[in-house]
Amino acid sequence: MCIETVDEWCVRNSIENIELNHVDDIAVSEGDASSLAGKGPFDVIIANINRNILLNDMKQYVACMHTNSELYMSGFYVDDIAAIREEAEKNGLAFIHYKEKNRWAEVKFIYKDKSQQISLKEKAPLSLRDIRKQAKIAVDMRYKQA
Repeated sequence: MCIETVDEWCVRNSIENIELNHVDDIAVSEGDASSLAGKGPFDVIIANINRNILLNDMKQYVACMHTNSELYMSGFYVDDIAAIREEAEKNGLAFIHYKEKNRWAEVKFIYKDKSQQISLKEKAPLSLRDIRKQAKIAVDMRYKQA
């Protein structure tokens, strides 16, 4: 797992939490996405910045991933999910789900190798309404199975 941040306090806090939870194999470093060059591949990447930086740095995250690596992104509003998703899918990431709190969003993507990717031309882009509808269906199905 890789945690990348430009905030010194976040680095210290992440390291402290890793030690308190006795977790191994988590790399924490201070810097922007360019500091990921030549590192990885990582099983999980967490990026909590803002929409524009996430969109700009997406290629650098994907370059550090292998098939089935997970990418969690936050630090943007629910209204930005469509733009984040579009860029992610252009880079071979499959949308899994999103969570929302007070209009802030967190999204999860998984990197799929070329043979598992569906062409964006074959798949119509989803609106925020469609994404919310899919999330509700998934939750409803989970409760029905329980």
